[in-house]
Amino acid sequence: MKTKFRNSLNKISLVILFLSIIIFFVHFLYSSNLQRLQKSFHKDYGKFVLTLIDERVHAFGEVKSSVYDDIVISVSNYFDSGAEVRVLVFENSSGAIIYPHSDMETYVPVEIFDASGAGMEGEVELDDRFGYYVRYSRLGITIMVYTFTQDLYFARNQLIYIIIGFFIVFGLVLLIFDSRVWGRLYNLLNEMKSQFENAFFLKDKLLSKLDARKGAGFEEFAQSYNKMATRAEEIFKRMQVKIGALVQNSDNLKKTLIVYKKYLGNEALIKLNEKNISDLESMRHDVSSLSIELVNFLDPLDELYPQVVTQELTHLHSFIKNEVTRNGGTINFSHGYFINVVYGVPTAVENSFTRVVNLSKRVRKWVTDRNNSSRNISGVKWEVKAGLSFGTAVAGIVGDSFIVLGDVVEESIKMLDYAKYYGVSLVTDSLKKIERIKDVKYRKLDVIDNERVKTGTKKTIYEIFITIPDMLEDAVKLYNHGLDMYFDGKYDMAVFEFKKVNNIFNGDNPSHIFLKRCEKMIKS
Repeated sequence: MKTKFRNSLNKISLVILFLSIIIFFVHFLYSSNLQRLQKSFHKDYGKFVLTLIDERVHAFGEVKSSVYDDIVISVSNYFDSGAEVRVLVFENSSGAIIYPHSDMETYVPVEIFDASGAGMEGEVELDDRFGYYVRYSRLGITIMVYTFTQDLYFARNQLIYIIIGFFIVFGLVLLIFDSRVWGRLYNLLNEMKSQFENAFFLKDKLLSKLDARKGAGFEEFAQSYNKMATRAEEIFKRMQVKIGALVQNSDNLKKTLIVYKKYLGNEALIKLNEKNISDLESMRHDVSSLSIELVNFLDPLDELYPQVVTQELTHLHSFIKNEVTRNGGTINFSHGYFINVVYGVPTAVENSFTRVVNLSKRVRKWVTDRNNSSRNISGVKWEVKAGLSFGTAVAGIVGDSFIVLGDVVEESIKMLDYAKYYGVSLVTDSLKKIERIKDVKYRKLDVIDNERVKTGTKKTIYEIFITIPDMLEDAVKLYNHGLDMYFDGKYDMAVFEFKKVNNIFNGDNPSHIFLKRCEKMIKS
């Protein structure tokens, strides 16, 4: 009897000790940091309200008093703020309250009016409240976001009460049902251990389900385990199907490569004579390199018949070859649905960058026409992506042919990879060349690590618009502002801008990528 009583006291002591530790951490980890976070939240909240008011002023020239209700509700819903955050708008000169509307109190308290007159913005700390104010000189108003101190710690106190009540109940339940619960749990764990041993030592192919009688008292636990066993069996079956499909796709791919090698040879390189071989070997050339790829060419492996390679792909090669030759360029090399084009060798071309951009537009138009015509034998609509770069290169001699070598070719291939990643038509890193072309629309796409130089340096890449969508200039301004907000760490504002761009374009892949990045940064 004494032993049982002593064990009960020990359990109660452990519960009380654990409860004390929880209350200690709730108080110091939650309370000590809460006011600092709330001050930062006040600042962001107030500036966001100021931004919306400024937009209304630019749009309509004035802001009616009824508009403040809509603005505050919109911001409150955006930040998902509770009732403890309050907004006060009053005149700078007289202190007359503009928002919220009240018949009882028409002027702001003197202590608030005095505390908010020190500058254009700043923190306000009073005995019963604290907040952040921002002045808007265009309308002569002050916007103050504040929280009452007692409201701020209301949630903390309620949480402490809930924790205390929960652990009191928990301790009582533990004392009453301890022996029976531990016994059932022991039996259940032994059964699970037996099942896993059978699976790991290949005594059985998969996990077996638990006997419902052995899971008495832990029905939900046993059900979850049985669901896991059922899920494992389903995954195993699907993996068998996928492995079979991979084997079949492997055979199809081998057949495709055989057809590809049989019916489509490498692009013939430009033949040289003895007269200009020495010139090419001794000179460096400023060239524009364009890498083009049909990104979804191999998707329908089962439908990739020989005529697709011999007719459709050969037609594309012929078209590009004619366009390039007619404008003073050359096909540097090609691998079926991937082609590298260079302008600037063997004959120097002053406007090589412009010619490459125009070639990208003509290739895009050709592919679009092919997708919607009888030339589309496979029924698959091709999607073309391209990467463009400008720089210095040399021409290497291979027998009586030549091939252009240099970082500029590698960079165009990297730009192609970025075009595929961001889901855009044409990407380049040559801003100075873009700015010299008339009637070409572009936008700053991203800032990336420059792998060609020392670690820590960045490089900016740009998207060149092959087709001009509606409201492009507005969308580009919003996207650039979103990039600035993202790189400044203001992810909430960046999300706001990228969503606008996504709505204007009715779906914008770069904006969608940055929205995911912002969500990840906000969560972390």
